[in-house]
Amino acid sequence: MKSCIKLLIATLLVLNASFGYSDSRPNIVYVLIDNWGWGDLSAQGGNIQTENIDEFARQGLRLTNFNVQNQCTPTRSALHTGRLPIRSGTYKVPAPGEPDGLAAWEYTLPELLSDAGYGTALFGKWHLGMTINKLPNTQGYDQFWGHSEGTNASSYTSTAQFDPSVATVPYIWEGVKGKDATKVRLFDLEARAVMDREITEKSIDYISKMAKSGKPFYIYIGLTHFHPPFLVHPDFENKSKAGVFADTVMEVDHNVGQILEAIKVAGIEDNTLVILTGDNAAGVFPAEGLASGEVSGSNGPWRGGLSTAYEGGMRTPAMVRWPGKIPTGKVSDEIFADLDWYPTIAEIAG
Repeated sequence: MKSCIKLLIATLLVLNASFGYSDSRPNIVYVLIDNWGWGDLSAQGGNIQTENIDEFARQGLRLTNFNVQNQCTPTRSALHTGRLPIRSGTYKVPAPGEPDGLAAWEYTLPELLSDAGYGTALFGKWHLGMTINKLPNTQGYDQFWGHSEGTNASSYTSTAQFDPSVATVPYIWEGVKGKDATKVRLFDLEARAVMDREITEKSIDYISKMAKSGKPFYIYIGLTHFHPPFLVHPDFENKSKAGVFADTVMEVDHNVGQILEAIKVAGIEDNTLVILTGDNAAGVFPAEGLASGEVSGSNGPWRGGLSTAYEGGMRTPAMVRWPGKIPTGKVSDEIFADLDWYPTIAEIAG
């Protein structure tokens, strides 16, 4: 049977001949952007230039028919398990107080890669379990820094109605495999504004360290933009002169560019598979932090958005680069889904 990656490439009609694996297994970098509308990058019609992301797309394969679940939690579940979220009870974003998270017996992608000898790390948003026994460091990640629930949780403590007996006080956590995670600091609006900068910096440090070690690694980078509340790092406040959403687009493009540059500087660009996708579409409702009438993202020509079952809610940008394995400058409209990454990455890792 053809391997998943060969099947993917053949299906997408971008590889003319089969290929073999080198003795050195590739590093794998997965960058997930939250609530990323199909039309939010300039290569797909966006009004705000995303130069770094567009250039990355030209260096590999851009998927214009990449399909996900319609909310954050189920897509992240599909990516981590390769299973339909309804199979694991993670088919929607849990409300405060509802049961949440993956069961301990789910065999996650980072567990598989860890068992195969990869170093594993997650920086950023998790959203697959809030309790101490369901955080990323209990699900296969050697190390973890980030927050455990939806980014909207950062605004909880700022509201007059907040009741800690109903909704848990949100924190930023860090942890390592084999030990309980610990609280770093409150995840509030102040922390939310600088969150993606911190995620990027920690990811860059990890990439640099692992490149020097010579051990293959898998890093999952869960950026928090474009999820409400819309706040940007001070360096990007009013940088676009077109509102906070445009500022956010600029910050996302900058952070992605920094991560890609770190891979290049580390000298591992040719042996690193980089995947960049969204987790679901942009919202089609007024979002916290946006000015009255300000647009909160574009789903391109597709009907619907976040939390809907229309194509606008379940198509999101996606692109992948693997120098020497995936030809450059390719675009495909063949169907590919979040569920497909698990077996594909597993095959690549041998």
